[in-house]
Amino acid sequence: MNEKLLEEIKTLKAEKIELREEKLALKAEKAKMEQQVKAMTNSNLPPPGFMAPHPAAYQAGANKMPVFPGYGYIPMWQYLPQATCDTSHDHELRPPAA
Repeated sequence: MNEKLLEEIKTLKAEKIELREEKLALKAEKAKMEQQVKAMTNSNLPPPGFMAPHPAAYQAGANKMPVFPGYGYIPMWQYLPQATCDTSHDHELRPPAA
């Protein structure tokens, strides 16, 4: 009976040590997560529900290539029909201003 109780005491002590180690690991993880949350709230993030203004449709940059929202820097002229890209009648439709 004594041996059985001593065996149970050893088992319980081992379990107690494991639980302490797990508790320390969980505390460290909690502190790390709290630090991450604090860093997120302290950064220059807009408040929740804030909507950024829509970007302008054309931004003239150094290369003068138009940028349309949603298309990035993909040239879209190649997808236009040939009739639209035809410039042979431009001088009739739009006379020069000067």
